Amino acid sequence: MNDDKTKKVIAQYEAVRRLGQTNMFDRIMVQRIAYENHFYELVNVIEDGYGKILENYSEWMKLVNEDDIPKAKRIVGKWGLEQDTDEEDEQ
Repeated sequence: MNDDKTKKVIAQYEAVRRLGQTNMFDRIMVQRIAYENHFYELVNVIEDGYGKILENYSEWMKLVNEDDIPKAKRIVGKWGLEQDTDEEDEQ
């Protein structure tokens, strides 16, 4: 990753982290929050290897200024149990 891409990705990662909505070791949830916030560069890097971000986070954050960190919004969970409406289940 070049420095500009690294800076953008780590700034997006920091935006997700600051939300405090998930444990940052939960790769799937971090990726979902990134996707919902249109942080597609971060989504792609997570696909390629989330460990790189975790291993280099403190070093890469030195490249980022406060103004570089985008605003992120919390996501609303859309999961839950749905009721089955088949008549067979009612018998």
